[in-house]
Amino acid sequence: MIDVIIADHQELFRVGMAEVVALADDVCIVGQAQSPEQLLSVLKSSTPRVLVLSTSFLPAFSKIQPMLKRSKTALLVLAEENDRVAYVRWLRAQGIIYRSMSGPVIVDAMRRVARGELFVQEQSSDLRKDQSDVADTASTNRIPVILSVDENSAILYARYKVLQRAGYGVLSATDGEQALSMLESYPVHLVLVDYAMHGTIGKIVAHKIKRCKQKIPVIAVSATPVPEGTVTCADCVVTNGEDPVLLLKKIGQLLTPVSALRPVEEK
Repeated sequence: MIDVIIADHQELFRVGMAEVVALADDVCIVGQAQSPEQLLSVLKSSTPRVLVLSTSFLPAFSKIQPMLKRSKTALLVLAEENDRVAYVRWLRAQGIIYRSMSGPVIVDAMRRVARGELFVQEQSSDLRKDQSDVADTASTNRIPVILSVDENSAILYARYKVLQRAGYGVLSATDGEQALSMLESYPVHLVLVDYAMHGTIGKIVAHKIKRCKQKIPVIAVSATPVPEGTVTCADCVVTNGEDPVLLLKKIGQLLTPVSALRPVEEK
């Protein structure tokens, strides 16, 4: 029996999947979660073979990932329709599904990732790719990845939505230790860090990043305006609550050297 946990903020999807899975004799939903806090609680008492994880839970992924690793749970990412981020590469996900897919196709994806296969499907077809195909796709679709660091999960999620819509891959961390660990584990191209996190922790994290990864741009996010030239641990400073367009403009300027990594989509 393949034990599955569904983690998604949309109740309609969770209820629909429960009805579909009930018709399968080899798949069983052992838990559901509508928030990261609920998911972490469920994972403490369950060891599912597959976790279906909505991208809305990604701000808490740094806490979720160690639990999946310990239980050897396969990660199946539930992405939004216009989401083209390479989760297989950056989150070590075994597969990606979309809400528009039919129930039987999603159940098939659960079976495949439970067997150790990769499941990557075009939204408009039933195309599966083996591991070599996925590797080729990742190498030719290298979207810049931004590590977002803030102790406020609400801010992290709002920032994630802005960056994701702009076409960036986003990793989130709620403290310095998580941030430095993710920086070593993933191909990060830019870091956004809360300058006032836990007093001076934000400054310390920014300095460590600059020491260890000198080529990675760092943007310090401050709750109040900071005089230019007073922050030596970051390439620039933005004020929290500033127009997202200005933030994206600064990110684009700092990422210019890696912009060639991301192919321009034809309109």
